[in-house]
Amino acid sequence: MSTTNRSARITKLFTLLKKRYKPLPPSAGRNLFEHFLYACLLEDGSQEAADEGIARLEQDYFDWNEVRVTTVSELAESFPRLPNATEAASRLKKNLHALFETYYSFDIEEMKKQNLGKTIKDLSEFPAMTSFVLAYIVQQGLGGHAIPINAVGMDLFYYCGIINDAERESDKVPGIERAIPKSKGTEFSSLLHQASLDFASNPQDPDLLKLILQINPDAMDLLPGKKAPAASPAKSKSSSKTASAKSAAGKAASTKSAAPKAAPVKKAAKKSTAPSPPDKAPLKGIAASIKAKKASASQPAKATPAKKGTAKSKTAKGAGDKSDADEATKPARSSTKKLAKKKPR
Repeated sequence: MSTTNRSARITKLFTLLKKRYKPLPPSAGRNLFEHFLYACLLEDGSQEAADEGIARLEQDYFDWNEVRVTTVSELAESFPRLPNATEAASRLKKNLHALFETYYSFDIEEMKKQNLGKTIKDLSEFPAMTSFVLAYIVQQGLGGHAIPINAVGMDLFYYCGIINDAERESDKVPGIERAIPKSKGTEFSSLLHQASLDFASNPQDPDLLKLILQINPDAMDLLPGKKAPAASPAKSKSSSKTASAKSAAGKAASTKSAAPKAAPVKKAAKKSTAPSPPDKAPLKGIAASIKAKKASASQPAKATPAKKGTAKSKTAKGAGDKSDADEATKPARSSTKKLAKKKPR
């Protein structure tokens, strides 16, 4: 990004922050060491929470050396209003230890007389020193020009398109001291810190999202959670999917409605080619005759006229056969009788 474009976006961010927040003046009368302690608690918390934490430490502990040797969990109990009390306690304890190991004292007012570059270099070598704590010490304790920005503040700069990925990882915003003059440094820092706390507590704050989009219209591709504005493409995709599904359903319905018209033709063709209908009539007739014969055999001959006729014919036939038999046996009987009447000679 060009320097002009970056400065323009930082200036626009400053203008939008002034419309939403009011700057909070820092507490006056602190020495360099007190600014050192206060910055360790202020990084992730509000000014009220940091002021309360410092007051609790002064009340609960004998001196700052006792704070240095106290465990992190015990120190965290003194910061009930800080959102990340354990991290703040660890940062405070480690920086106190590094300060004592370096200068063997907690009175560091002599550092104001040194060259500012050398002091910044010495403090930056502390293991637990962060860019926010160092910038706050330089701005409030050493009278230099620096803008303290915590991790969430760096995220805001990234979403606003002011810094890139590499600059975000290094916790540095190039050209911010030129874009924000020294006379406005404390005001801008206070406004940015308030916005960072709000964004940390609610990343989907609609007012903050609107502020970010006014600076960087392409920020929805970078923001976590992509809420309302990012949901519109998904809705359009889903609507297109539903529209295609509806059109497919309409096509299926039209094919189904056309299918029943052709169905009767296929059924008629099947019926005409089936061989079963012509064979059913003879089978029925045969079955009827078989049933009739069984009924005639089980019932007497006088039941029906047809059966009576058949019975008479059968009796007539039987009578004829009997007469024929008699006639056949008669000549034999007469011949024997005639032979019996003749006398032997």
